Amino acid sequence: IGFLRAPVSYEVVRSHYVRLDQIDLHVVNTLLEEMSTQAREVVALATEPGSAVEGRTVFMRYSGQGHEISVTLPARRLDDHDRERLRADFEAAYAALYTRAIPGAAIEALTWVVTLSTPRPPVETLPVPEPGAAEAREHREVFDPAAVQMRSMPVYARETLAPGSRLSGPALIVEPQTTTFVSRPFDARVDARGYIVMERKPGE
Repeated sequence: IGFLRAPVSYEVVRSHYVRLDQIDLHVVNTLLEEMSTQAREVVALATEPGSAVEGRTVFMRYSGQGHEISVTLPARRLDDHDRERLRADFEAAYAALYTRAIPGAAIEALTWVVTLSTPRPPVETLPVPEPGAAEAREHREVFDPAAVQMRSMPVYARETLAPGSRLSGPALIVEPQTTTFVSRPFDARVDARGYIVMERKPGE
């Protein structure tokens, strides 16, 4: 379900090492614009023009460290004001993770990321159906693994279970393609979308 509802997204990652105090903004801006163009060309194949949202990130660390942390970049060309903003954002993120920054230490950027994605679709909410007891179509002798014996169980036709229908296990819910076994410790109900939801009984 998550795969089917996930927004269209594409990520471009490039390595480009540079110390923050030696950063060439022209080089970085050119790199980011190339990455943005590449991502847009891919996302445009599956979305309407202008519907995607761009995000940019850089992975940074104090010089000589072995691990980087991510810092969010503005989705535009960087200018001279961003030099100090990058330092401040990195040190704030570092302090949030490690409780302190290292004043005056050299900072380096290693990996640049551009992501383009469509807005996440809103989740449709449905009203909670009124509960009602389901009616069994018949009873059938079925082997009960919990009791290790045959026993009579109610059989419910899936197509007759309207949203809000409830039943108690042990029971069978049958349909042309499959049969759902509701064991003794569980109750089953049909939610607003028609899905079977099984819930363990209190005390079981």
